[in-house]
Amino acid sequence: MNYKEMVNQILSHIGGTGNVVNVSHCMTRLRFVLLDEEKVEREEIEKIDGVIGSTFGAGQYQIVLGKHLDKVFEELMKNYDFEDADSENSVKKIKQPLNFKTIGKAIIDYMSGSVSPVITGLMAGGILKLFLYFATMLFSGIEENSTYVLISIIANTPFYFMPILVAYGASRKLDCSPVLPMILACTLIDPSFIALEGNQNLFGLDVPLLSYSTTVIPAMLSTFVVYYVEKFFNQIVPGIIKNVMSLPLTFLVSFIITIVFLAPLGNTIGNYVVNGLVWLNSFAAPLSLGVLAALLPFMIMAGVHTLVAPFMLENFSSLGFDPLFRPALLLQLLAVGGAAFGVAFRQKEKSKRVDMVSIGVSAIVAGITEPGIFGVNMKYKSAMIGCTIGAFVGGITGGLLGIKAFVMTKNTILALPVFQDTIVAAAIACITTITISFIVTYILYKDKHTKNEKSLTKGNIIKPIAEGQRISIEDVNDQVFSKKLMGEGIAFIPNGNQIYAPFDGTIVTVFPTKHAYGVKRNDGLEAIIHIGLDTVSANGEGFTSLVETNQKVMAGDIIAEVDFEYLKKKGYDVTTILVFPEIKNKKIEWTLVDKNSVAAI
Repeated sequence: MNYKEMVNQILSHIGGTGNVVNVSHCMTRLRFVLLDEEKVEREEIEKIDGVIGSTFGAGQYQIVLGKHLDKVFEELMKNYDFEDADSENSVKKIKQPLNFKTIGKAIIDYMSGSVSPVITGLMAGGILKLFLYFATMLFSGIEENSTYVLISIIANTPFYFMPILVAYGASRKLDCSPVLPMILACTLIDPSFIALEGNQNLFGLDVPLLSYSTTVIPAMLSTFVVYYVEKFFNQIVPGIIKNVMSLPLTFLVSFIITIVFLAPLGNTIGNYVVNGLVWLNSFAAPLSLGVLAALLPFMIMAGVHTLVAPFMLENFSSLGFDPLFRPALLLQLLAVGGAAFGVAFRQKEKSKRVDMVSIGVSAIVAGITEPGIFGVNMKYKSAMIGCTIGAFVGGITGGLLGIKAFVMTKNTILALPVFQDTIVAAAIACITTITISFIVTYILYKDKHTKNEKSLTKGNIIKPIAEGQRISIEDVNDQVFSKKLMGEGIAFIPNGNQIYAPFDGTIVTVFPTKHAYGVKRNDGLEAIIHIGLDTVSANGEGFTSLVETNQKVMAGDIIAEVDFEYLKKKGYDVTTILVFPEIKNKKIEWTLVDKNSVAAI
């Protein structure tokens, strides 16, 4: 193939060299950042011999070249004076259109990301509180003991200083220095501020004297302000005095906005949230708990379950207990476990029965629900129905009995003591949940995969490349994959951090940015593992390769570890694709054989 002619044709149909800002490539695509994308003659480019397809995405025009990529890129850079942009600079950040959906998603993402780092500390303090609770039951008058008093102080510390912890989490979410946000949060609970009385004003502006200890929302708002105020002063303050003036101006202006406007606003919002939940609990406690417990497995599948965290924290900080979110989280994992047991008792093969029992025990005892949700509920409709009904009935039961969680701990049946005075009621709700989930699943269960399993042989089974939700390649948000320009395949939405070899074979390619790998099976079948969409722009950040070119691998071997949370924070779609370039125009029926195997080729 004449690669020089191929390059000339490509350039002539993208508006010439003058329309090219810079060029880069990933494992399969040539990526152009262009001045004017309207000049691209896409149909003509896709007619060029060797071009598999093309698409627009991430501020680039991407041409899929497959095996011709290296030669084309080499020819392009050798004959033209283009900037060989590194991935970080060659990709424009994707800008989402402003609408209710994207704004709502951004708010939810910010709130959940802000409180995520806080929960660990609250759990530690909560467990200590639980020990102290047991001590008061066993030893009369122990509250006066100095050891008890000192341990109480450390147990209460994460709750009292919650604004500071939230400011830290929020600054991490915004990818900014946490120092100023945390200092500003400190001012909200400074003893000198708390001791103020009477009418106070700041530059003539009235300052509401409110209590902000144990609050969540004021620190989220103040951190948001610090982030943008600092960016503003960094832009307008001259460089010669920036280091001296930018930080104090940021601190002062952010403090004024926070203490006069945003902190009171956040406190009011928090009060409304808590009062609304209290009203809901008094008006329809059984129904609200039942509905939330039933919906949580679906929320976990959609990745929006972290939305409940800020409101759960508001309940604990304002009421001292949580009658809704923490109970619902516990009941949903028990429902997942009960459904897994229902499937297990229907299995004829011992190995599958053991697998299902293990998944059920993991959910109930260890609080690990993902294998049950993605490996059982999504595989068997009966399990999903049983889980939903079990959680709903268990929630109704718990609501009628008035269960309340008084301590933040990990969700597991072993954490029943956190319900303290309502522990008996909580135990009844838990038993009800597991029992109903098990019975409904057992009655409705039908194994629709038996016929497919018998038709598969060991040599043609493909292992999942990631733990998580399996989706059709046609649902991937990238036309190069969804239109199968690269070949047939399958995709996953990962919920773990490891990438696995799909079959026994050899690693033939490890892309420098570690986001893509080529694997050849022992019979010659080649596959490409592409981790995330447009993740070449991450320039290797968040990726750790555990293999090298020409290395032999076995099916299920870990070939890479990926910080998907980091990639999500940077705005990347983490959908991970396994594609077979040699298999085109052929419909492959992908079937989940067991928890480790997906299909045959």
